[in-house]
Amino acid sequence: MSEAMRVPAIPLTDKDVLAVAAMLDLPILPACMPGVLANLALLDRHARILLAEGDAECA
Repeated sequence: MSEAMRVPAIPLTDKDVLAVAAMLDLPILPACMPGVLANLALLDRHARILLAEGDAECA
């Protein structure tokens, strides 16, 4: 994948999520973290599926 087409990584760990949230000044309550992580993992999975399908169409 070219540099221009590089897909940003989705934060998938508590540490990464909290770092991105801090950059955005977005508080995440500890009780909400499991749901946030689950939703980000699901979004990551969907993004990987879409990227794989896009690569297959371009081949």
